[in-house]
Amino acid sequence: MVLEFIKKRPLLVFMVIVSIIKILLVCNLPVRAAPNSVHDSWLMVKTAKSLMEGQWLGNYTDKTLIKGPFFPLFLAFSKTSTLSYLFCASFFYLVGCWVFTFAVRGIFDKNIYLAILFIVLAFNPISFDSIAFQRIYRGSMSPTQVLLICGCLFAVFLRRENSLKKLLPWLITAGFALASMWLTREDSIWILPFVLSMLALTAFMLIYHYYQTRKKTYLINAASCLLPIIILQCCLAVVSAINYAHYGIFTTNEINNSNFTKAMRSIYSVKPSEVIDYVSVPRSTVKTLYKLSPSLSSIRKTWEPRLDGWEQFGKVPGDNEVEDGWFFWSLRHAVAAAGMYRKAQIADNFYLKVHIEIDQALKEKKAESRATMPSALMSPWRSEYGKKLPAAITKAFKFVATFDMIGSDVVYSEIPQADIVSRNKVFEYISGNTVLYKDSDSNKDILPAMSRIVKRCRIISDLYKATGFPSMIMASIAYLLLTISMVISFWKKDFSPFASWLIPTGIALCPIALFMGVAYTAISAFSAINSQYLSGAYPLLSAFTCISLMLFIQKMVNFFKTKVAMSNHP
Repeated sequence: MVLEFIKKRPLLVFMVIVSIIKILLVCNLPVRAAPNSVHDSWLMVKTAKSLMEGQWLGNYTDKTLIKGPFFPLFLAFSKTSTLSYLFCASFFYLVGCWVFTFAVRGIFDKNIYLAILFIVLAFNPISFDSIAFQRIYRGSMSPTQVLLICGCLFAVFLRRENSLKKLLPWLITAGFALASMWLTREDSIWILPFVLSMLALTAFMLIYHYYQTRKKTYLINAASCLLPIIILQCCLAVVSAINYAHYGIFTTNEINNSNFTKAMRSIYSVKPSEVIDYVSVPRSTVKTLYKLSPSLSSIRKTWEPRLDGWEQFGKVPGDNEVEDGWFFWSLRHAVAAAGMYRKAQIADNFYLKVHIEIDQALKEKKAESRATMPSALMSPWRSEYGKKLPAAITKAFKFVATFDMIGSDVVYSEIPQADIVSRNKVFEYISGNTVLYKDSDSNKDILPAMSRIVKRCRIISDLYKATGFPSMIMASIAYLLLTISMVISFWKKDFSPFASWLIPTGIALCPIALFMGVAYTAISAFSAINSQYLSGAYPLLSAFTCISLMLFIQKMVNFFKTKVAMSNHP
């Protein structure tokens, strides 16, 4: 019975075995607790605890609606399930690998190619990286979400002529994966060009088939391409409604969609009198803002100390300037210190007043204005960025392609300040994983075991580092040859290679917006070229490398098989 099943489903059995090995390899790694990171790791864990206690995102403060709720929900689910955070994160990632592998199975004629693709994705070092994975933070979600979104949209394209019943699981999964990504990070907009392009292309081809055949099935399938976007909007509306019920403000995130967004854009629109690297709002401009906005002037006594406090985190400590990566936090903390975060409506109305006052002052030419970027998180454009950006994009791409600074580690957690010692216990309670402390006697018994686990993981990451970039170069050459072959086929009116060519093309184009966004942040605000911000690109580049090489090999194998067959039957 078992042998018969293995013979019938060898790929499935192989993937199950690989998945078990992967989970056993990484689920007992130590995690990094960061109790002092009140804006990042601690915020996620604290919010997860509030969710478990039935208090939604907790009491309203200047940090409550600054980041999406999906990762805290994930932490709460993993704790409620009695499984550890690393186990759940590993399992979640493997689900993404499974979905992606089965999604693209139509472009390969043998299961061996799918087996190779799955194992390359499953053991990608980003899935056990010390920064993106061992740290209890939201960066661990992006690789899975990207695989789910891309895989499902590829599946819909490749199966577009199937019945709607067969397309719905892929479309629904894509919609919820997109919503989860949108509710995890504020900068998830980078995936949107890929999503819209794939859905538009699929719908266009279905409409084209409809006009050729007049089959209503194609028209229905084309209309169904709107489903992921509808699901996304519905999920955002539900979360916004819950936030409104708890805090009185209808938004998923105050960074992207609130009066705070408008206020930040207005502040950035005031042109400074001096140019300072990484600083869009120098202290001299802050003084101008006090004159333009009575509301900002009213919090001067609380804002100035916060500006002084955040100045120390810059690249040039002691220059008295707050760099863009920390500027908006200084403002939110100042507003909170002024007592305006008692209720969301009070803070939101304050930011609305700031927005109106500055915009009105600029209309009256009381200060010189400048163009701002679409996102409140992005620093205003400067002419010198045109020269810096290409080099930064190249650096970000190379960082991912070479797996630079990627891998697991024996991570030690922060020793919290005396008044927040209890926070580390919350990290251990929520994660269910081992937390190590430097120079602690409690580590002596488990440190050797942790070191062995990390050593095994490093063998894998070292293999990816050694082969990653050379493989990428070979894959790029293979992709170029596949593109030339497809053009020749098109010239001969043979359009069959297009579907298989589109998969690596879509994968290659998808992370471009991410590379551009991270590179722009790196040259304008803070050092963003790291695995935390680029985590979503790792599985994509690995998939591109693997698929391009295997498609080329498959083409060559089939070519020689045809030649041999022709020679045997003249």
